[in-house]
Amino acid sequence: MEGLIPAADLPEPDTDAREGFREGQRVSVRLVEMDLIQRRVRLALSEEGS
Repeated sequence: MEGLIPAADLPEPDTDAREGFREGQRVSVRLVEMDLIQRRVRLALSEEGS
């Protein structure tokens, strides 16, 4: 276990970076939801047209 840094000696995590990551996660979730909605709409329209 040589070379490992004890947790107490690690610098504090960068809060801004964490917040940015969380915001990025939220944005990607929204994009996935929008994609699913678009697919449902296209499917509904194609079923309606047939």
